[in-house]
Amino acid sequence: MTKAMNTDAIAKATGLTWAQWVTHLNSLGGRELNHSQLATAAQEFMPPVTGNREWWSQGVAVAYEQEIGRRVPGQRADGTFEVSASRTLPGSLDDALAAWMRHVDEKATVAGRGLTQTPTTSSTAKWRRWRGKLDDGRAIGVDVGSRGDNSVVTVTVSKMKSLEELESTRASLKALLAEIE
Repeated sequence: MTKAMNTDAIAKATGLTWAQWVTHLNSLGGRELNHSQLATAAQEFMPPVTGNREWWSQGVAVAYEQEIGRRVPGQRADGTFEVSASRTLPGSLDDALAAWMRHVDEKATVAGRGLTQTPTTSSTAKWRRWRGKLDDGRAIGVDVGSRGDNSVVTVTVSKMKSLEELESTRASLKALLAEIE
């Protein structure tokens, strides 16, 4: 059994204690339900006043799976792992994305691997995104969002095969972000 990572945030957002969530899901046979079924059960039990109910339902399902030992923090439902690191940079969303792209263009590797294709970018009023594939099959993505007059750059690598790979990738991402000027 693993201590679920975000139970305090779930309780604050939903108004239900983590013990209430566990009791409810256990009463439904939660240990036998798959991730999708757990998320549906969580959403049906979610107080109507909870904002972003779908997102919190996913969070409840993941935390419950961690609670019962089905997965560990950072592990996705398919058994692979995902890790993120972020850094706040001064300036606009476009400034932060440009800083990331300049930095990556100067590097031979990202998260210890080469890129297999030219990354794609996209934007909305609130976000800037950069997506690529690493030469070992892992996916890498960058999301840039606002924080006051600054921007937060979050780099996520997914499709890792082990917890050890997750930890070494986390260190690599933190170092990469720290180097951005």
